[in-house]
Amino acid sequence: MEIPTEATKENIDPNGSRLPLVDLAIQIAPGLVPSYENLDTYTQLRGRTDFTDEYAGFGLSSIHKDRIARIWRLISDVDLADAISSVARSMHNHQCGDLVEIFTNVARLTWTQCIPPGGNLDQLAIDLIE
Repeated sequence: MEIPTEATKENIDPNGSRLPLVDLAIQIAPGLVPSYENLDTYTQLRGRTDFTDEYAGFGLSSIHKDRIARIWRLISDVDLADAISSVARSMHNHQCGDLVEIFTNVARLTWTQCIPPGGNLDQLAIDLIE
């Protein structure tokens, strides 16, 4: 691949300004994977919380891990998360509501590859829930 060192004639219109960039076709993978795939039950969430705690070295107590798994399960429901976000804003402050919304936005993301358990997204989820 040749690295261009100066503007070529096809990139410059007759007025001397650069042409807009070429539209790139969006490549959609045949199978997209949600951020927190197969984490539908409290038991699965508790197991992922245990694994992430051990993997990342958070040092969370058992009670704290139970609480994180329960909250994770609650805010995994989009409608319930919206309600919790509204209540958090009215009772505490806007940052609390924003943290819930950040979690739900991350949970809605889809990826072309499987996300490894205990990785950055799991650690982010635990940080946001705390």
